[in-house]
Amino acid sequence: MTHAQKAEEGQKAEEGTGVVNDAERHRGRARMVAERTPAGGRILEVARGTGRTALELAKSGGYDVEVADVEAASELPYADRSFDVVFCGVPFRDFAVPVEVLREFRRVLKPGGRALLVDPREGVLVDGGEGVPKGKAGRSATRFIRSRVWSRRAYSKAQFAELLARADVIAYDIVETPTSLVVEIAQAR
Repeated sequence: MTHAQKAEEGQKAEEGTGVVNDAERHRGRARMVAERTPAGGRILEVARGTGRTALELAKSGGYDVEVADVEAASELPYADRSFDVVFCGVPFRDFAVPVEVLREFRRVLKPGGRALLVDPREGVLVDGGEGVPKGKAGRSATRFIRSRVWSRRAYSKAQFAELLARADVIAYDIVETPTSLVVEIAQAR
């Protein structure tokens, strides 16, 4: 199974609706992170609120999991080379200075570590996501927000590659899926 297929496993849109189930999305993301983390490894999730992917990882045990709020992403309060994996599922369009965020992710990664970024595409609705009610009302609210904000600001694959180049990231892979860009950054050993 390819990385893109594994990423999609937790983000399958309901046929024809573009709606993603939030709980399954976080379980799929947790599986994707766990596959790249050594036993007992340290994981940092950069998230809003509690870090729902980190909570899923904590349930599985065997990892040291930390959560940093997105507001701290450009100046993470951790020592250099602290984490085996950094995960971020927050839309990169939400960061004021995304190049600095990418540099911070690299700074806190251990040699040989990985950063996994899942950047949601415009047009993807999260049913029951944080602050979004389930069902028709939630989808309607998300469609309104998407039409006014997301569609004008989501990064294309080429734009994300430019951000990575400006952050001096050399080894990376960007996979487009129907629901997101999945960016994997490999830290040099």
